[in-house]
Amino acid sequence: MIYIVSMLLMSFLSFTCALNANKPFVAGELTGQLGNQLFVIAATINLALDNNAEPVFPNLATRNDDNTPLNYQKVFYHLKTSFPQGQSISSIYNEPFDYAPIPYTPNMYLRGYFQSEKYFIHHKKEVLELLAPHPEITKYLQSKYGVLLSHPMTVSVHLRSYVDHDPYQKIYPQYVGLQEKGKEIFYCVEIIR
Repeated sequence: MIYIVSMLLMSFLSFTCALNANKPFVAGELTGQLGNQLFVIAATINLALDNNAEPVFPNLATRNDDNTPLNYQKVFYHLKTSFPQGQSISSIYNEPFDYAPIPYTPNMYLRGYFQSEKYFIHHKKEVLELLAPHPEITKYLQSKYGVLLSHPMTVSVHLRSYVDHDPYQKIYPQYVGLQEKGKEIFYCVEIIR
Protein backbone atom coordinates (compact mmCIF):
# COMPACT_ATOMS: atom_id res chain seq x y z
CA MET A 1 0.00 0.00 0.00
CA ILE A 2 2.79 2.44 0.92
CA TYR A 3 4.54 1.54 -2.34
CA ILE A 4 1.41 2.34 -4.41
CA VAL A 5 0.89 5.67 -2.60
CA SER A 6 4.57 6.55 -3.11
CA MET A 7 4.43 5.69 -6.82
CA LEU A 8 1.24 7.72 -7.34
CA LEU A 9 2.71 10.65 -5.45
CA MET A 10 5.95 10.50 -7.47
CA SER A 11 3.98 10.39 -10.74
CA PHE A 12 1.86 13.34 -9.65
CA LEU A 13 4.92 15.34 -8.60
CA SER A 14 6.70 14.60 -11.90
CA PHE A 15 3.61 15.62 -13.90
CA THR A 16 3.14 18.76 -11.79
CA CYS A 17 6.80 19.72 -12.22
CA ALA A 18 6.54 19.39 -16.00
CA LEU A 19 3.48 21.66 -16.04
CA ASN A 20 5.03 24.20 -13.69
CA ALA A 21 8.51 24.78 -15.11
CA ASN A 22 8.40 28.39 -13.84
CA LYS A 23 6.96 27.51 -10.45
CA PRO A 24 8.97 29.08 -7.57
CA PHE A 25 10.99 26.83 -5.32
CA VAL A 26 12.00 26.47 -1.68
CA ALA A 27 15.42 24.87 -1.30
CA GLY A 28 16.46 23.16 1.91
CA GLU A 29 20.13 22.69 2.80
CA LEU A 30 20.55 19.31 4.46
CA THR A 31 22.71 19.26 7.54
CA GLY A 32 23.61 16.63 10.10
CA GLN A 33 22.55 13.02 10.08
CA LEU A 34 19.22 11.37 9.28
CA GLY A 35 17.19 12.92 12.13
CA ASN A 36 18.38 16.45 11.37
CA GLN A 37 17.87 15.85 7.65
CA LEU A 38 14.26 14.79 8.29
CA PHE A 39 13.52 18.06 10.10
CA VAL A 40 15.03 20.16 7.29
CA ILE A 41 13.12 18.22 4.64
CA ALA A 42 9.82 18.41 6.54
CA ALA A 43 10.13 22.18 7.07
CA THR A 44 11.08 22.75 3.42
CA ILE A 45 8.19 20.65 2.10
CA ASN A 46 5.77 22.41 4.43
CA LEU A 47 6.83 25.91 3.36
CA ALA A 48 6.69 24.88 -0.30
CA LEU A 49 3.16 23.44 0.10
CA ASP A 50 2.00 26.59 1.91
CA ASN A 51 3.18 28.75 -1.00
CA ASN A 52 2.57 26.57 -4.07
CA ALA A 53 6.31 26.22 -4.57
CA GLU A 54 8.53 23.28 -5.49
CA PRO A 55 10.62 21.77 -2.64
CA VAL A 56 14.21 21.03 -3.73
CA PHE A 57 17.25 19.74 -1.88
CA PRO A 58 20.36 20.63 -3.91
CA ASN A 59 22.99 19.15 -1.60
CA LEU A 60 21.17 15.83 -1.12
CA ALA A 61 22.80 14.36 -4.23
CA THR A 62 26.25 15.83 -3.54
CA ARG A 63 26.87 15.28 0.19
CA ASN A 64 29.08 12.29 0.92
CA ASP A 65 29.10 12.39 4.73
CA ASP A 66 26.80 11.24 7.54
CA ASN A 67 25.28 8.40 5.46
CA THR A 68 23.68 10.95 3.13
CA PRO A 69 24.23 8.83 -0.04
CA LEU A 70 22.43 5.88 1.60
CA ASN A 71 19.65 8.14 2.92
CA TYR A 72 19.20 9.55 -0.59
CA GLN A 73 19.07 6.08 -2.13
CA LYS A 74 16.75 4.43 0.42
CA VAL A 75 14.74 7.16 2.13
CA PHE A 76 14.79 10.39 0.12
CA TYR A 77 14.96 8.75 -3.32
CA HIS A 78 11.97 10.64 -4.71
CA LEU A 79 12.95 14.15 -3.60
CA LYS A 80 14.01 16.68 -6.20
CA THR A 81 17.67 17.76 -6.04
CA SER A 82 17.99 20.36 -8.80
CA PHE A 83 16.61 23.86 -9.12
CA PRO A 84 13.93 24.48 -11.77
CA GLN A 85 15.57 25.34 -15.07
CA GLY A 86 16.41 29.00 -15.49
CA GLN A 87 15.73 29.92 -11.85
CA SER A 88 18.17 30.96 -9.16
CA ILE A 89 18.16 31.68 -5.43
CA SER A 90 16.60 35.04 -4.56
CA SER A 91 17.11 34.96 -0.78
CA ILE A 92 18.70 32.91 1.98
CA TYR A 93 16.94 32.34 5.28
CA ASN A 94 19.10 31.35 8.27
CA GLU A 95 16.92 29.79 10.94
CA PRO A 96 17.32 31.05 14.48
CA PHE A 97 17.69 28.07 16.82
CA ASP A 98 14.30 28.67 18.47
CA TYR A 99 11.11 28.33 16.43
CA ALA A 100 10.11 31.36 14.41
CA PRO A 101 7.74 31.42 11.41
CA ILE A 102 9.67 31.46 8.15
CA PRO A 103 9.03 34.58 6.05
CA TYR A 104 8.47 33.21 2.55
CA THR A 105 9.99 34.66 -0.58
CA PRO A 106 9.90 32.86 -3.95
CA ASN A 107 13.07 30.93 -4.81
CA MET A 108 14.43 30.98 -1.29
CA TYR A 109 17.14 28.85 0.30
CA LEU A 110 16.72 27.54 3.87
CA ARG A 111 19.59 26.93 6.29
CA GLY A 112 19.17 25.59 9.80
CA TYR A 113 17.94 22.62 11.79
CA PHE A 114 14.19 23.41 12.07
CA GLN A 115 13.81 21.09 15.07
CA SER A 116 10.21 21.86 15.92
CA GLU A 117 7.08 20.21 14.64
CA LYS A 118 5.59 23.71 14.37
CA TYR A 119 7.47 23.99 11.06
CA PHE A 120 5.46 21.14 9.49
CA ILE A 121 2.60 19.93 11.70
CA HIS A 122 -0.24 21.31 9.58
CA HIS A 123 1.04 19.32 6.55
CA LYS A 124 1.93 16.23 8.58
CA LYS A 125 0.08 13.82 6.29
CA GLU A 126 1.73 15.10 3.10
CA VAL A 127 5.16 15.19 4.72
CA LEU A 128 4.82 11.60 5.97
CA GLU A 129 3.74 10.44 2.51
CA LEU A 130 6.77 12.08 0.91
CA LEU A 131 9.10 10.57 3.51
CA ALA A 132 7.74 7.02 3.26
CA PRO A 133 10.61 4.52 3.19
CA HIS A 134 11.70 2.76 0.03
CA PRO A 135 9.55 -0.34 -0.62
CA GLU A 136 12.67 -2.50 -0.18
CA ILE A 137 13.05 -1.23 3.39
CA THR A 138 9.36 -1.69 4.18
CA LYS A 139 9.46 -5.28 2.88
CA TYR A 140 12.59 -6.08 4.92
CA LEU A 141 11.17 -4.60 8.13
CA GLN A 142 7.87 -6.44 7.71
CA SER A 143 9.61 -9.77 7.06
CA LYS A 144 12.00 -9.44 10.00
CA TYR A 145 9.93 -7.52 12.57
CA GLY A 146 6.34 -7.97 11.43
CA VAL A 147 5.22 -9.43 14.77
CA LEU A 148 6.63 -6.46 16.69
CA LEU A 149 5.37 -3.88 14.21
CA SER A 150 1.83 -5.25 14.27
CA HIS A 151 1.68 -5.33 18.07
CA PRO A 152 -0.42 -2.33 19.28
CA MET A 153 1.92 -1.70 22.22
CA THR A 154 5.27 -1.58 20.39
CA VAL A 155 7.51 1.33 21.30
CA SER A 156 10.98 2.09 19.97
CA VAL A 157 13.60 3.60 22.26
CA HIS A 158 16.93 4.95 21.03
CA LEU A 159 19.49 6.17 23.54
CA ARG A 160 22.83 7.74 22.65
CA SER A 161 25.77 8.33 24.89
CA TYR A 162 28.35 10.95 23.99
CA VAL A 163 30.24 10.87 27.25
CA ASP A 164 33.01 8.54 28.43
CA HIS A 165 31.04 7.67 31.56
CA ASP A 166 27.50 6.71 30.63
CA PRO A 167 24.96 8.29 33.04
CA TYR A 168 22.15 6.12 31.60
CA GLN A 169 23.73 2.72 32.20
CA LYS A 170 21.53 2.10 35.25
CA ILE A 171 18.33 2.27 33.16
CA TYR A 172 19.51 -0.11 30.37
CA PRO A 173 18.48 -3.28 32.25
CA GLN A 174 14.93 -1.91 32.69
CA TYR A 175 14.55 -1.43 28.95
CA VAL A 176 16.18 -4.75 28.11
CA GLY A 177 13.63 -6.43 30.42
CA LEU A 178 10.76 -4.78 28.56
CA GLN A 179 12.29 -5.84 25.24
CA GLU A 180 12.09 -9.48 26.33
CA LYS A 181 8.32 -9.10 26.70
CA GLY A 182 8.17 -8.21 23.01
CA LYS A 183 6.70 -4.76 23.47
CA GLU A 184 9.74 -2.54 23.07
CA ILE A 185 12.49 -2.32 20.52
CA PHE A 186 15.62 -1.12 22.27
CA TYR A 187 18.90 -0.14 20.74
CA CYS A 188 21.77 2.04 21.75
CA VAL A 189 24.47 3.76 19.74
CA GLU A 190 27.77 3.86 21.60
CA ILE A 191 30.20 6.55 20.60
CA ILE A 192 33.74 5.22 21.06
CA ARG A 193 36.52 7.76 21.49
